[in-house]
Amino acid sequence: MSKRLVYIILRNDDPCALSDVSHERRLLSLLEQHGVPHVAAVIPRVVDDPHDERDAGAKPHPLEENPDMVALLKEYRAKGLLEIAQHGDTHQTNPFRPSATHDRDPQRAFAGIANPWLPFDPAHPDGYSEFAGLPAAEQREKILGGKAYLEKLLGTEISTFIFPWNTYDKQSLKVLREAGFDCALVGDEAYPMPGLLVVGCCSWGVDEFIGIVESALAQGIPALVHLSFHSWMLGDEEFAHLQSLLNKFADHEAVRFILPSQVPELPYRVSAFIWLRTISSRLTTAVYKHVRTFYPTDPGCYLFSVPFYLQRIQFYGTACLVLKTLGLSKMLALLTVVAAGMAYLLVSTFTREAVLPLLSGIVLLITLLLWQKAAVLMAMRRRQRRLERIG
Repeated sequence: MSKRLVYIILRNDDPCALSDVSHERRLLSLLEQHGVPHVAAVIPRVVDDPHDERDAGAKPHPLEENPDMVALLKEYRAKGLLEIAQHGDTHQTNPFRPSATHDRDPQRAFAGIANPWLPFDPAHPDGYSEFAGLPAAEQREKILGGKAYLEKLLGTEISTFIFPWNTYDKQSLKVLREAGFDCALVGDEAYPMPGLLVVGCCSWGVDEFIGIVESALAQGIPALVHLSFHSWMLGDEEFAHLQSLLNKFADHEAVRFILPSQVPELPYRVSAFIWLRTISSRLTTAVYKHVRTFYPTDPGCYLFSVPFYLQRIQFYGTACLVLKTLGLSKMLALLTVVAAGMAYLLVSTFTREAVLPLLSGIVLLITLLLWQKAAVLMAMRRRQRRLERIG
């Protein structure tokens, strides 16, 4: 396999028994026009309202209730343009991760796949989850049951698992490994598990896809990009964004769209870079907890460069050590003393009036940099709010 600069996993969550087949075919036809494959996270037996943990005894809707959807999935899998992944079992949040709203207010209801859902306001601080917190035996029953059902119905082996809401615990990953899965696609941060490829660094929002890929290309380093969306939430505007992405990158010489099952074929030890990014991410998060006005930038993809991650680990690891050793107040005091000393040195050394514009320029540059950091922080917060609305 020839080396490319950017490999893209395109992921569609939630195809199920309640899906609109004509709408799903519109998406698949668009991707087929460009010869672009993607992975579909299929729900084996979806419930009417995944946000409502009280309906544990409610009858779910198995995929076979929608034979046209089954036929569509089989059709595009046979064309080699679709990999079918298992997306939980019922996609219903469990009692350990409940919803805070139990009154169905039509004005606040979330527009679900085929029915109104409870608003996205989980009582649990970490949001909804079908698996996190459940005993291992119960997780195993749901995962194995869903896997056996999909494999029999669709006539294909399922080797990739995608968690509803991207939430899980370490026990969940162990169960996946025992169940014979090769890969798990998750949200932003992956928890590496020996014997199971866990791919995170997930980006949502089709309106941002082009910028994410362009940013990865600009790094000049081979990269793996993980782009995700819900097809049932795509309107005409989102389809236009997706069309633009395909027009720009489907035939790009430095870009290749791949399936999760093809990741092990890449000419890089992907699992090693997932470990490196995980360490780097945890260190930058630790620094951010100490200095809230600072938000470490991230390329939003896996870069296949050992020096890149080692430099980040060295820098943020040192910063984390200093902050934890000195404490934030002592660190700020030290920086204030250093800044005051530098200011005194500049003023005492450059007394000529001609130097004042230079000093003003330095102050302006520092101010612009602070504004840039503030803009990054606000963009991050907007993105978080959007992710909470998506679910």
